Amino acid sequence: MADGIYAALTGAVAQSQALDVVANNLANADTTGFKRDQVTFRESLARARGDRVADPTARHVAVDQIRPDFRPGASHETGNPLDLSLETPGFFVLQTAQGERFTRAGAFRVQADGAVTSQDGDPVLGDGGPLQVDPRRPWRVDATGTLWSDERPVGRVRVVAFADPEGLVREARAQWRAPVGKRPSPVEASVRVGALERSNVNAVEAMTQLVWISRAYESFHRTIEVFRAVDSRTVTDLGR
Repeated sequence: MADGIYAALTGAVAQSQALDVVANNLANADTTGFKRDQVTFRESLARARGDRVADPTARHVAVDQIRPDFRPGASHETGNPLDLSLETPGFFVLQTAQGERFTRAGAFRVQADGAVTSQDGDPVLGDGGPLQVDPRRPWRVDATGTLWSDERPVGRVRVVAFADPEGLVREARAQWRAPVGKRPSPVEASVRVGALERSNVNAVEAMTQLVWISRAYESFHRTIEVFRAVDSRTVTDLGR
């Protein structure tokens, strides 16, 4: 009976973790460039205790991995000349106080001093360093990510890719950092100007997952309560 309640408990814990992940996905369904997380589970036999072999029916479940899904979201037109959407794999590169960070959220702007930054004020890197324009002069971005000022090229938006992007670490809703030793490679980008990449979260699918996971969690919780009631009744009966 103890093994049963522990199996139910591990199931409830795993479903609670999955619920947090899916709820976070749903909360970011409208976040530009957000990549949803996916949960995978694993089942394992209970560990052997001492010289006793574990009961082969005593199976526990746990979260195996929480992996980001880097498939692109759909692009939508904004008309803003510094809203950029990547039509190829890869990431824009931002220079933050903590080092380089990577994103597919291309909602950029020109500051009063001409610096091209993210919405949070982090400089957008080009092939030769932070991008800069003369805000008093006409400028534009073309489909290769090249920044033009007075019809002269002044830089190109740096776009990089990783052989294994799943190794990236999420730092913000749509911003990532590379682990030590993991270096990106430059790529030729195809940029859609005046558009932004939506989150790749399907809100309807996420809502369905929330309902399913909530029901599974409630089922495990009821099972735990049944085991507790049986344990309590057993102790009471043995005490007579």
